[in-house]
Amino acid sequence: MTERIKYNLFSIFSSTLVAFAIWIYILYNFDPFSGDILAILSFFGTLFFWLSGILTMIMIFVRINLFSKNSINTNISISIRQATILSVLIVSLLGLNSLNVLNTLQACILIFIAILLEFFIKAILNN
Repeated sequence: MTERIKYNLFSIFSSTLVAFAIWIYILYNFDPFSGDILAILSFFGTLFFWLSGILTMIMIFVRINLFSKNSINTNISISIRQATILSVLIVSLLGLNSLNVLNTLQACILIFIAILLEFFIKAILNN
C-alpha cells in the first residue's frame, strides 16, 4: 500500500472514531428526541458521519478481500460513495421515523431514489 492509501484509511478511521465519540456524548447528555432542534440535528449529523465511516471501512474490507485485489484506490472511492448513499438513506429513514411521518410507501420511495442515485453516478463515471 502506498502512503496515500494509508493516509486515506487512517483519516477515515480517525474521523469515524471522533464522530462516534461525539455521538455517544450527545446520546448520554442530551435527549435527542425531546430536545431542541440543535440536539436533534447534531444527533442525526454525527450519526450520519459515524455510519458513513463504519460502512466505508466495512465495504473496503469486503471489496478487497472478496471481490478484487487489483485497485485498492478504486475500491476506496466506490466504498465511500456507496457508504455515503446508504448512510443518507438510513439517517433519512430514522429521521422520518422519529417525526412519526414514515410509512411504507415513503420508505420504498427513498430506497428507490438511493438505488437510482447509485446507478446514475455509476453511469456518469463510466462515460
